[in-house]
Amino acid sequence: MMPLTILSSHQHQVVVFGCPDVDATGNAVHPKLIKQTLRTSKHYPIFTVLCSHRQEPLNWNRAPQDVATSWLLRERRAIDFADATKLTLSVGKRNHRRFDDLYSRVRELVKVDHDSFWVSPTGALFLLNELYDSWEENQCIFSQAGLIQIRIPVCLAPWGGIDYRKGAKPTGRSYLYCDASNNVEMAEIVSRLSTAALTAPSFDDTTGVSYV
Repeated sequence: MMPLTILSSHQHQVVVFGCPDVDATGNAVHPKLIKQTLRTSKHYPIFTVLCSHRQEPLNWNRAPQDVATSWLLRERRAIDFADATKLTLSVGKRNHRRFDDLYSRVRELVKVDHDSFWVSPTGALFLLNELYDSWEENQCIFSQAGLIQIRIPVCLAPWGGIDYRKGAKPTGRSYLYCDASNNVEMAEIVSRLSTAALTAPSFDDTTGVSYV
């Protein structure tokens, strides 16, 4: 199941309700995230497609409530990523066809996991790749293939990994790719991400998350 994203009447606020979960005592809890945004709420109708709440196995060494919180924090980081980059998430198989070339070129060079497609205000295409594998960040192979790769700051990376314990460190890396012809836009994104990372909440900051 996915969390239900409810857009509040306030133009620059998003309210996200996650799937019901249980706390350590077995009581039902209903996680909620209230997030202030830089853009109006119409820009955030489908972040649940990227950060969907899955029914995770509950026999791992963690409290179920941590799982619910972690999915809302992914939602929060996805919104922060979008605000910082000014990119919009692309959804729908028909829309994804235009990313086929970029996706295949990136996949020839590196494993692709937890990927999502993004579009800039000018229509430039970007691929967000959030993987667990540790590998050498060799920029030369991408430049030779006519691609640009940048690494996303941890506090702005939507996925972040699967360790849901409070205080856990990210277990993955997030990278953004585009065609080399969009180098000016990517440079602007790098600058905005660097600036946003200075004031962004930490990776596991639960500000705005509550249980009702």
